Formats: sequence, structure tokens, C-alpha cells
Amino acid sequence: MSAQSATITSLPAPVSLAKTETLPGLSPGKQERGQHLLHLSQIFNALAYACLADHVLTLYALKLGAGALYVGFLSSLVHLTMFLGVLGKRIAEKRGPVYVYGISWMLRYLFAGLMALAPFAAVRFGVQAGLAVLLMGALLFFSFRAIGNNANTLIVARIAAPYQRGHLVATQFTIFYIGSVLILLAFGLLLGRSAPLWRFQAFIVFGVLMGAISGFIALRIPEIVEPKAQKPVTLRQMYTLFAHTPALRNFLFSGMITRAVVAAAIPFLVVSMRLGAGWSEDRILLLVIFLSLGNVLASFFNRMYLDRLGARPMMILYVMCLCVALFAWVLTPGTSIVYIALNFLLFGLVSPGFTSAQVPYLFNWVRPREQYAASLFSEIAMGFAAFNGAFIGGVLISKFQSAMPAGLTPFRWYFGMLAVLALAAVLLTQRLSRSRDRRLREVLNIFFSPRDLMALFYLSNLASRLTEEEEVEALDRIGELGSQLSEKELLEGLASPRLVVRGDALHALRSVPPTPAIARALMDEVQSHEFTTAYLAADLLGVYGVREAIPLLRASLRSEDLFLQSKAILALGRMRDEDSYPALLQIFRSTDNPRLLIHSMNAFGFFGKTESIKEILQRLPEFETTTVRGEAFLSLADLCGTGEEFYSDYKAYLLDPNIGASILLDLAEKQRAPLRRQAAVEIARAYSLDAATFKAALLSFCRAVSCEPRMQEILRAFEEYLRDEKQALEQELRFCLAYYCLAMGLREE
Repeated sequence: MSAQSATITSLPAPVSLAKTETLPGLSPGKQERGQHLLHLSQIFNALAYACLADHVLTLYALKLGAGALYVGFLSSLVHLTMFLGVLGKRIAEKRGPVYVYGISWMLRYLFAGLMALAPFAAVRFGVQAGLAVLLMGALLFFSFRAIGNNANTLIVARIAAPYQRGHLVATQFTIFYIGSVLILLAFGLLLGRSAPLWRFQAFIVFGVLMGAISGFIALRIPEIVEPKAQKPVTLRQMYTLFAHTPALRNFLFSGMITRAVVAAAIPFLVVSMRLGAGWSEDRILLLVIFLSLGNVLASFFNRMYLDRLGARPMMILYVMCLCVALFAWVLTPGTSIVYIALNFLLFGLVSPGFTSAQVPYLFNWVRPREQYAASLFSEIAMGFAAFNGAFIGGVLISKFQSAMPAGLTPFRWYFGMLAVLALAAVLLTQRLSRSRDRRLREVLNIFFSPRDLMALFYLSNLASRLTEEEEVEALDRIGELGSQLSEKELLEGLASPRLVVRGDALHALRSVPPTPAIARALMDEVQSHEFTTAYLAADLLGVYGVREAIPLLRASLRSEDLFLQSKAILALGRMRDEDSYPALLQIFRSTDNPRLLIHSMNAFGFFGKTESIKEILQRLPEFETTTVRGEAFLSLADLCGTGEEFYSDYKAYLLDPNIGASILLDLAEKQRAPLRRQAAVEIARAYSLDAATFKAALLSFCRAVSCEPRMQEILRAFEEYLRDEKQALEQELRFCLAYYCLAMGLREE
């Protein structure tokens, strides 16, 4: 049995895991404007951040004379300052998250300008003074980032619907890392094998300018302020919530260990190649570009897949990538640049992929008014773990370098320890509670299915607001692919107020495997959209075999909507509902409407009753239109079990009625039994003679055929019809009756 004809069992409707709560929201227009402004702000933020932080900052510090311990502490500042998000939360409760985000973003980049002064301090007061100025500038930069960062998370929650948040977060990451790649490429072109410090300073100044513009644009995002009557959610309440909710507790622990391993690994990739392998800055920058390309790929994957597949399986996959990357680093065969570049690419998938997947997962488990506090609490906890990972990582590498030979050996041991911790992270992440997501095995199957991957590509286009024409085009493309991943968007298409959009969604659903959610939506469509698209839904209920819809379809037999009535007839026939057969038969006997007649006869074919043959033959003289008569002959062929072969020969007959005798003669000569073959040939000869001679030849053949009981009943029905002298056998009817009998004779041999 095909997937579409399988009967669907009843399942409970899906429910939201987050507690229902309503907060004042923005109109769709303001949400869209907010998203555009946030994306524009992120473009400038990406250009700025790439000039001031991460691997460029590490290379800058190494250029000034820093060691592994200093780099570890410098890298940990982004996590150490997370607790300052509490200050941002308090300001946001009074002024709104947009104000906090915009102002803190402008200040973070302005204070980052201090880092450009580090070389001057080093020349005038010594290397340690220069490193101290760099540390102070980085501390202020990351402090104001911590103040505004969680406000960004709340803005995302307010300017995007729940089903769009994963898409929006991933888009933000995509913009960010594409901008980073562009800056790194420009930096690589200007860097050379050993760039002077003034080039680093020039990039820092450029980054400060871009960051200030980013903050200014962010301030133009529509503000969202919660009602003053509501008491702010405290971090103490969040501690209690996380401690007593297993899903949130597991989320926190898995995030802490994963973030700690990532923070302990990625900053020291550059250090290992600079201090361990002795590579030049331009070669290392090439590796950093591959790392950033991995960031872009992860953001692109999440943009397409996160909202459709769920956060949990994506987080598991990213932690598995981290584990593989660490073990691959331990087993590095020499210093092959291709192997190491691919390893950097794999590392690049982890941090943005895992972090952006955490946001929608967390929001599924907390109420809207708790989202800011929950995000802040989790970021502080995970930031503390990441700080320890980065700082302790720097200490361990310094110890290993002192105790082991120079080169990559200390780093291999270090990354080997992290690989073991990554295995524990994989186990913890797998224990996360499922939250509106798919199973990991199902996700892996999707990744190896080109059809599903293409469906996800088109589905990502439906995350934004579309015109009617764009939505229809997207639904058509999704329906053509026939992927079950498109179910959610096609069901949303049924909610459209536009008739053509609902119709297209229903047509597209024909290509999607049936689910209980689809069945419920189709039944609602039948009840709510009579005279418009209800008939399309009724037809699909029959195709899918939704037996729960039988009472609804029976009621639709009395509808004044002839389209709905006809599709209800056919749907009940598809499901072979015996209790509905008398009602279908009564409609066939009493109606003269061509649509109802045709659908009734098509439904009879599913029941396979000999009685239906008699009913059709009895009404046949009343059918004046060629369309209804043609459908009657095809339905009779189906009831006789000869529908497939009859269709092609009947089509040829309609194109040229003169070949009717030849077709019948071919069938006659295929009869094996001599007596039956002789009787069959007589039919072909009598076909063009008078009606009495033809009737006699056909009756003779029917008596010569010995067959199983049901077919014998059909032949007796034909004999009864032929003996009725009132029946005038015109040429087309002769051809069809003769064909049915001869074809049934062949089936019995």
C-alpha cells in the first residue's frame, strides 16, 4: 500500500512547550522593519568586530610580545564579563532593550579605541605597559558587549514570531561571519608575512568607526517596553527555575561543558600554529579565513534547517563536530596545510552553530517575560564555564610547553584532553529533552536526501513576509518536491484568506506524505470553506484514507456545493465505506448532473460490485454527453477488471472508430481454447452486422466462458442486458461490451 493511501490514525494535536502568555507585541510591519534594521546594524557590527576581536586580537597580542597565558586570559574576557548583563537587564526594564543594545554597542566600540594606543604605551613604557593598555581596552570592549548582548536576544524574541526566531538568529550569524571573512581577506592582503603594528592599529580605528555606526542604526529599531505593572523576573527566580526544571538543568550543564571546551580550544588554534608550528602570520590568517568560512556554513545551515529540524538535533551534531575536530587535531599528520585548513573549517562550524541553536531551544522552555532573565542567567553560567576553560587552557599550555619538547607536542596533549571532555559534552547534549524537534537519525537521513535539502531551501523563503504571487510560487515549488518537511508551511498556506493560495496549498499537499496534522487541517477545511476549497480537501481526505473523516464526508453528500458533494462521493468510494454505498447509489439514480454522475461511477469502481454494472447499464441510454458516456464505459471496464488495457484501446478507438473490428479481432485471436477462440472471432465478425447477430455472437461467447464466481456474475449481468430487446446497441456500446467480455476471457486462461 502506498504512503498516501495508508489510513491515518488519530494523534493528539501538537502543543507549545512554553507556557502560554501574551506580551505587547509589534505589528508585522514594525517587526519587518525591526528585522531589516537589525540586519543592517549587524553588517557594520561584523566589519567592526572582525577588526577588534578573536583571532586578529590574538595576532595583535602576539605581535606585542604576549605569551600563551596572556592570550588565554585575553580570550576569556568575553566570558568573564558576562555577569555585567545584570546591569543591562536593569536598564532594559526601565528604558527598553533597544536603548540598552544601541548605547552599549556604541560605547563598546568607542572604548575599544584604547587598544590602538597599546603600541605607543609599549614604546614609551615597555612591553608590559603596552599589554596592560591592550587588556584595558579589551576589558571595556567586552564589558559593554556583555551589557548589551542579552538585550539583542530579547529584541530577536520581540521582532520575530516563534517559528522565525531560529531563522532570524541564524541570519544574524550568517551576516556576521560573512563580514568577518571579508575583513580577514582584506587584512590578509595588507598583512604580508610580517605586517607592522600600524596596520593593526589602522584596522582597529576602522573597526571603531564601523561599530559606532552599528550602534546608531540599532537605536532606530522599534522599541518594546513591557508593562510597568509586571514585576521584573530576577536571577534568583531563574536559578530556582533552572534547578527544578530537568530540561533547563540539562540544557545548562551541556551548554557549560560545551562552551568551556570551545573556549579552551579555538583561541589556541592560532597560538599552536604560531608558537608550536612556527607558521608566519599570513599563513595563519589563511587558516583563520577557513575557520570563518566554517562559521558562515554553520550559520547558513541553521538558517535553513534550525526552525524545521529543531534545536536539539542540531546542537548534538555541532558537539559531535567539535569532538571529531579535536581528535583530528591530535592525529594531525605533520603540518599539511590542506589537512589543517579543513580542521579549522570543522572547528568553525561549532561555536556559531551551537550558540545560535541554543536560543530557540531555551525560548521553547520559558515564558516570554522570562526570556531575558533566562537568557542572561544561562549566559552568565556558561560564560563562567567558558572563562575557566580559556584561562585554565592558557595555564595548561604554559605548563605543557615547559615540560615537553618544543613544537606541536604540547598542543597535541592539550587537545587530546579536550577531546575526552568533548565526548562527555556529546553525552550530555544527547540527554536534552526534545522540544518540537526531530530525532537525530531522522535529521541525518534528511541531510543525505537531496529532495529534502531542496525542500528546506525553498522553505527558508517562506520565513519572511511574501506577496500573494510569491507565496503561490513558493508553495508550488515545495509541493513539487513532495518532501514531508514542507508540511508546516503548506498547512500555514491553508490559513491564507486568499482563495488561490489555499487552493495551491491543497494541490501541493498531494505530494506530501500524510500525517495526523494534515488530516486535522483538511477536515477543518471541509467544514469551514464550503463553495471554495472544501472540495479539494475532501478529495485529499479520500486519497489519504482518513477514516476519521467518514462522518464529515457523509454529511457533505447533502451539501449544496456540487463540487464538495462530488468529491465526498469519490472519497467515500476510495475508502470503500460500505455503509455509504446505498447513499451513493441513490445519488446516482436520482441526479442528472454530469459531475455527480461521473464521480459516482468512479466511486463504484472502488467497491467492485456487480450491482453497479447493472445500474450504469440501465442509465446508459440517458447519458447524452460524450463525456459522461465515456466515463461510464471506463467505469464499466474498471468494474470488469479490464480498465488498464481498455483505456489505451478505447482511446485509439475514439480517434478512429474504423479500427474497432481490428482491435476486437486481436483479442479474439489471443484466446487459447479452440471453442472460445471460435466464439470470439464470431464476435469480431458480427461487430459490423445487425444488432441481433451481434447479440447472439456475444451471448454465445459468454456461455462458453467458465470462470470464477464474481466474473461469472458480471457475464450474467451482460447476458441479462443483451436479452432485453429494448436495448439498442449502437456501435460504440457494441465495441465496449465486446471488449469487456473478450478481455475477461483472456484473464481466465
